[in-house]
Amino acid sequence: MSVLKNLHPSTPLTRDLCHQWVEEEIFRFRPSDYGDQYPNWPGMVGIEIEMLPIGPEGQKVLPLFSHQGSSDILCSLSEQKGWQAEFQEGSRKLLRVLLDKGDQITFEPGGQIEFSSIPYPCLSEALGRAQTIQKDLQQAFRSHKVKLRQLGINPWQTVEDIGLQMQKPRYQAMDQFYQSLGPEGARMMRQTCTVQVNLDFGADELTLAKRYLAAQLLAPFATALFAYSPYVDGKKTPHKSHRAAIWQGMDRTRRGFPSLLKLRERLDKAACVEAYLESLLAGRVTFIEGLDYAVQSKELTLARWLEEGVNGVYPVLQDFLNHLSLHFLEVRPRGFMELRSIDCQSVVWQEVPAAFYTGLLYDEKALDQVLLLLKPEDSQLDQWLYLASFGLENPEIYQLARQIAQLVVEGFSRLPSCFHGGGVQRRLEVFLEHFTLQQRTPADDLTQIDEAFLDSLEEKWWGLI
Repeated sequence: MSVLKNLHPSTPLTRDLCHQWVEEEIFRFRPSDYGDQYPNWPGMVGIEIEMLPIGPEGQKVLPLFSHQGSSDILCSLSEQKGWQAEFQEGSRKLLRVLLDKGDQITFEPGGQIEFSSIPYPCLSEALGRAQTIQKDLQQAFRSHKVKLRQLGINPWQTVEDIGLQMQKPRYQAMDQFYQSLGPEGARMMRQTCTVQVNLDFGADELTLAKRYLAAQLLAPFATALFAYSPYVDGKKTPHKSHRAAIWQGMDRTRRGFPSLLKLRERLDKAACVEAYLESLLAGRVTFIEGLDYAVQSKELTLARWLEEGVNGVYPVLQDFLNHLSLHFLEVRPRGFMELRSIDCQSVVWQEVPAAFYTGLLYDEKALDQVLLLLKPEDSQLDQWLYLASFGLENPEIYQLARQIAQLVVEGFSRLPSCFHGGGVQRRLEVFLEHFTLQQRTPADDLTQIDEAFLDSLEEKWWGLI
């Protein structure tokens, strides 16, 4: 175990400690015993899915901590399943539920319910686990006439309608900080939903660097292909992924991409560490926990806080961990890669993003082809991400997406059989044929947002498979 894990949270923070933490804890190789147990498999897979509890009238986000809300439903389900419910200190407000295998259910500030899996040895296991838990959740909520909807954004309620349903000091401070910058921060916290894919870095430096770079290059295309949030506040927007547009209106120091200059020059772990550390140090400090979660001015970066302090207070290790948790790049390294670019998908297509990323990043040939195709264009990442919020409308994005789709199909077909269970390859191919190759996204089929239409749309999609 790394000696860093034994450091007390109050350990004074230095640039050297930041560098060491990023090198040892953030850019970790996958566990050595994985290769011993699964010598022919390319890496572990984790899934995170955010769901909107809608009902009982079909128009209200449930208050999480009311007797009729999500908290009570989940507490009851936990008792039935033998799961462990954890509450806010000194209260009965549910914070999270720890499941029997170590997965967990948590809450986002706007009432979104998130299932987060542990890393599983292969894709089929991760997807099968997600399906099992979702069935339990759907049955429990359905018994209270509540539906768990999966879209990239809550299209019905405004920020004011939703309110800040999770009243943790952290969320209150974040909300205050974001409001000082503009409206998009509150939208991000209260309205947006994603499906995130978590993949490991592999077993060696070259694989780590190639996967990390390729994941950055693929991020705009993942946003474009899986765009599924064209409505907000009950109205149609110009975007196919309004969730992506919201993120691009956020604090620029904590979203988007790190500088890839060093990775262009050399594909090694040190270049990844340096790129991410530079981004962290330049990131604005949201709040200082040691000053009673005092919200900071937008001029205070982590580097400046290290050098100058604030009211005589200098950062400690816990402040760095808070800072890491609020650094929302498209590809967030956390000991693994958290791939954050995708709108939450309908349950029909929710497995496809994981097949997309594993087919491109876990197959060595496809990985090299992605780098060959996209690396010459890496200076356009920010522009691509902007264009991706409009789906596949841009001709250049579309033409590159078609080539990527071909690489996905070929790469995924070469992965071990454990990655193909449950018909996921069929869903991947149907998705690409129905949407991507036709220059369309799931948002193009979402022409209404009433309950009956959403039900009929999912029934139509199931029919394609």
